[in-house]
Amino acid sequence: MAADSMDTKQRSNEAADPVEAVRSYLDELPPKDGLASAVEEGRRIADIVAPLGLPETLHAAVLVYPLYRDGILSNKALQNNAL
Repeated sequence: MAADSMDTKQRSNEAADPVEAVRSYLDELPPKDGLASAVEEGRRIADIVAPLGLPETLHAAVLVYPLYRDGILSNKALQNNAL
């Protein structure tokens, strides 16, 4: 039972901070060709757009965009991980 409530609390926290949820997800991905450079590119772009005050969900999308564009992550992978 405690694991269920902890899991729910974790999902609740991630929903409250989508940027942190995406950053954590990206940090846990297994090594793959092009992954490190795509993650770094996403972080650089996110740093550029952060001062614009965009919604957190858009800021989170910027982080994963290079991975999606390069075919490292698919739409299905993003949906399956509730990102």
